[in-house]
Amino acid sequence: MPPVSHRWIFGSATLVDRGVTSWDPMSTTCPTIRFFYPRIPWESTPAVDIFSLGSIVYTILTGCWPYRDGPSPVTVQDKTAYEIYVNQMFAAGMFPDVSMLRGGNVIQGCWKHRYTTAEQVLWALKSETAAQEHATSADFSRL
Repeated sequence: MPPVSHRWIFGSATLVDRGVTSWDPMSTTCPTIRFFYPRIPWESTPAVDIFSLGSIVYTILTGCWPYRDGPSPVTVQDKTAYEIYVNQMFAAGMFPDVSMLRGGNVIQGCWKHRYTTAEQVLWALKSETAAQEHATSADFSRL
């Protein structure tokens, strides 16, 4: 049995129907530009999957693709322009500000290759969420 990646998890989910990713769960191809890091080879590897997972979590939390403030581009020209821009930003190591997002440190960690396994990402998400919930509880207890 092949190792499980986020694409297997999300490939059959409704996220595909909403245009978050155009990945075909039966395909062996890599993610689309908006979820891909152009500094590494265009092939399916854990590093590609983890980088893409950061973009997927970003999209879930914000409702927008990285570097996109509104809905998905509709025209081919808009999509091409968007993908060129995202590719340039990612290639330059520049990523959207996630400092105010719950899970933002984990998204940054995915984008900056701090994790080598999906288990590390899951552990980091759980840890960050627990820490943020604890901080919020402490703030409310002072009222």
